[in-house]
Amino acid sequence: MCVSEILIFTREIKRMIRRNESIEAIYQAAVANGMNTLLQDGISKVLLGLSDQKQVKLTCTRNNI
Repeated sequence: MCVSEILIFTREIKRMIRRNESIEAIYQAAVANGMNTLLQDGISKVLLGLSDQKQVKLTCTRNNI
């Protein structure tokens, strides 16, 4: 099962990229505009019974290597 985070390049996001705004600012704008985060997608798949917490934790944590 794929857990995904998809960034839609809205006009606002494109402007932010052209202005070299921080990754955090772009990320926050994307979330504010409705983007589901990797963790949110993982949790929804756990709740639907399509994955388990262990796999989501392995996928969504930064120190999983």
